[in-house]
Amino acid sequence: MPENLLSASVLSAVAEAIEKHFGKPINYPGRKANDVQPEEPAKVAMAVAYTNLLIDDSHIATQYHIKMLQSYFTVEEIHALTQFIREKAML
Repeated sequence: MPENLLSASVLSAVAEAIEKHFGKPINYPGRKANDVQPEEPAKVAMAVAYTNLLIDDSHIATQYHIKMLQSYFTVEEIHALTQFIREKAML
Protein backbone atom coordinates (compact mmCIF):
# COMPACT_ATOMS: atom_id res chain seq x y z
CA MET A 1 0.00 0.00 0.00
CA PRO A 2 1.39 3.39 -0.92
CA GLU A 3 0.09 4.93 2.29
CA ASN A 4 2.68 3.01 4.32
CA LEU A 5 5.58 5.02 2.88
CA LEU A 6 4.03 8.45 3.36
CA SER A 7 3.52 10.45 6.53
CA ALA A 8 0.07 11.17 7.93
CA SER A 9 0.63 14.89 7.25
CA VAL A 10 1.32 14.32 3.57
CA LEU A 11 -1.56 11.88 3.11
CA SER A 12 -3.99 14.17 4.90
CA ALA A 13 -2.98 17.23 2.86
CA VAL A 14 -3.13 15.31 -0.43
CA ALA A 15 -6.52 13.80 0.44
CA GLU A 16 -7.82 17.27 1.32
CA ALA A 17 -6.62 18.67 -2.02
CA ILE A 18 -8.37 15.84 -3.88
CA GLU A 19 -11.54 16.33 -1.81
CA LYS A 20 -11.60 20.06 -2.61
CA HIS A 21 -11.10 19.44 -6.31
CA PHE A 22 -13.68 16.69 -6.73
CA GLY A 23 -16.04 17.51 -3.86
CA LYS A 24 -16.05 13.98 -2.53
CA PRO A 25 -14.57 12.49 0.65
CA ILE A 26 -11.39 10.46 0.33
CA ASN A 27 -10.88 7.52 2.64
CA TYR A 28 -7.87 5.31 3.06
CA PRO A 29 -6.77 2.79 5.67
CA GLY A 30 -5.43 4.47 8.76
CA ARG A 31 -7.01 7.86 8.15
CA LYS A 32 -8.17 9.30 11.43
CA ALA A 33 -9.15 12.79 12.43
CA ASN A 34 -6.49 14.58 14.44
CA ASP A 35 -3.89 11.93 13.56
CA VAL A 36 -1.63 14.32 11.67
CA GLN A 37 1.95 14.58 12.87
CA PRO A 38 3.89 17.81 12.40
CA GLU A 39 5.76 17.76 9.12
CA GLU A 40 8.08 20.07 7.28
CA PRO A 41 5.66 22.59 5.70
CA ALA A 42 7.60 22.69 2.43
CA LYS A 43 7.30 18.90 2.05
CA VAL A 44 3.53 19.01 2.55
CA ALA A 45 3.21 22.00 0.18
CA MET A 46 5.24 20.17 -2.46
CA ALA A 47 2.99 17.11 -2.18
CA VAL A 48 -0.13 19.28 -2.57
CA ALA A 49 1.36 21.13 -5.56
CA TYR A 50 2.19 17.79 -7.19
CA THR A 51 -1.35 16.58 -6.47
CA ASN A 52 -2.84 19.64 -8.17
CA LEU A 53 -0.48 19.22 -11.12
CA LEU A 54 -1.55 15.60 -11.65
CA ILE A 55 -5.23 16.43 -11.23
CA ASP A 56 -5.05 19.31 -13.73
CA ASP A 57 -3.16 17.27 -16.34
CA SER A 58 -1.59 13.97 -15.37
CA HIS A 59 0.59 13.99 -18.49
CA ILE A 60 2.25 17.32 -17.71
CA ALA A 61 4.48 16.03 -14.89
CA THR A 62 8.04 16.11 -16.18
CA GLN A 63 11.45 15.01 -14.98
CA TYR A 64 11.90 18.55 -13.69
CA HIS A 65 8.90 18.10 -11.40
CA ILE A 66 10.22 14.74 -10.22
CA LYS A 67 13.63 16.25 -9.46
CA MET A 68 11.96 18.96 -7.38
CA LEU A 69 10.07 16.29 -5.46
CA GLN A 70 13.32 14.41 -4.85
CA SER A 71 14.44 17.33 -2.69
CA TYR A 72 11.82 16.21 -0.16
CA PHE A 73 10.89 12.61 -1.00
CA THR A 74 12.70 9.39 -1.83
CA VAL A 75 12.06 7.75 -5.19
CA GLU A 76 9.91 5.14 -3.43
CA GLU A 77 7.89 7.85 -1.70
CA ILE A 78 7.34 9.66 -5.02
CA HIS A 79 6.04 6.46 -6.58
CA ALA A 80 3.79 5.89 -3.57
CA LEU A 81 2.54 9.48 -3.70
CA THR A 82 1.82 9.23 -7.42
CA GLN A 83 -0.01 5.93 -6.95
CA PHE A 84 -2.03 7.32 -4.03
CA ILE A 85 -3.06 10.41 -6.02
CA ARG A 86 -4.00 8.41 -9.12
CA GLU A 87 -6.01 5.87 -7.12
CA LYS A 88 -7.88 8.40 -5.02
CA ALA A 89 -8.47 10.91 -7.82
CA MET A 90 -9.20 8.08 -10.28
CA LEU A 91 -6.73 9.40 -12.85
